[in-house]
Amino acid sequence: MARLKLIILSFRAFLPVALFLGGPTTAHALDDLQGWFQFITQKRLGDTPFTAQLELQPRYSDDQKTFNLNLIRPSLNYQASKHIAIALGYLQLRDEDLIERESRIWGQTTHRLQLEELSFASRLRVESRRWSDTSGDSDGWRARFQTRLTFDGALDPFSPFITDEIFYELDALPSRSVGGLNQNRLFLGVSTKLNDAFTAEISAFHVNQVRDQPQSDLNAFGLLIAILHTW
Repeated sequence: MARLKLIILSFRAFLPVALFLGGPTTAHALDDLQGWFQFITQKRLGDTPFTAQLELQPRYSDDQKTFNLNLIRPSLNYQASKHIAIALGYLQLRDEDLIERESRIWGQTTHRLQLEELSFASRLRVESRRWSDTSGDSDGWRARFQTRLTFDGALDPFSPFITDEIFYELDALPSRSVGGLNQNRLFLGVSTKLNDAFTAEISAFHVNQVRDQPQSDLNAFGLLIAILHTW
């Protein structure tokens, strides 16, 4: 009962802020139902504090009918201390809807805290982005801040979690992006450890994104299925 009260109180404190940031964009926003799939594999490099990681993430849009996006994100992670990790990585993606390619060089810091059966993680990522399409190339910078609360084993063998991430464009590029705070992603789900090597997660999400053309603002709901593999 005490564990359930902790979950309820934490969700009450976290959810109103996330819903405020992730609310509807404009009256012209495009409503969509999406499906995202994520596979992450990571390998500890010997007895060093370094870990190599590869993430693959195909996404479906248009009410989950169209394969429109595929992300490939390799990275090298460094465990600086018990609570702090640093990562440097690269990303390559192709957006079938916009018929363009994007590459990113990114760096991030992650801070984790364990309070009995409650885990808290915050992540700050900065991305240098380059787009290529028929109109040419363009560049921009973006910052992302993510927070996550996990209730470890609260629904044994499942661990409920809530994650919220805000996106801040440092550059306003015509036909590309709106400067400032322009996107929020909210996830509600559960994770479970399948065995010593694999962990599975499933979550419902809401994405709110303000784009350069008001009629193209995005208001998407969907389902994310993730598999995490550790060597």
